[in-house]
Amino acid sequence: MKLGGSVSVLPQRQQADAQKELELGATSPLEIFQPQANYANAELSVSLIDALGNAFGEAGLSRVLDARYRSQLAQYGRRIPASLPLKEKLKRLAHIRTDEGYMAETKTEAGGCFLLVENHCPICAAANACKGFCTTELNLFREVLGPDVAVERVEHIVAGDRRCAYRIQRSRS
Repeated sequence: MKLGGSVSVLPQRQQADAQKELELGATSPLEIFQPQANYANAELSVSLIDALGNAFGEAGLSRVLDARYRSQLAQYGRRIPASLPLKEKLKRLAHIRTDEGYMAETKTEAGGCFLLVENHCPICAAANACKGFCTTELNLFREVLGPDVAVERVEHIVAGDRRCAYRIQRSRS
């Protein structure tokens, strides 16, 4: 379903997965009502973003996103000390993101690289309505992991991928 004439509540792939589940038959109240609750939350999020933009303009919406970023940075900073090794920082970051509903995990890749994978996006509708969420998220990871770490988004749900994934490695001096 489209909101505001241009924003899809669920990415195309998730819409197809949801349709398959409906065709297979929901068997419990949770299976029946959870998608409806998620839709209601998504619709509310998108309408609030639209209202903020209409009331305060792009500059006001940017200030709201910046306040959210600063709040997250403080919270993450308390849970991920700068003195930790990169692997431990990533473990803690994945744990925080999982607590927030992203179903995050880390994978070790060749050459000392890591992959932070988010298998779910609880703010997908909001991120589709306002790309600033994704931008501040990437900046948050870069700030929390430190100036000597490169973070690159290599998969993006908003761009049609099935998940968000970030390649992380020590910066080359």
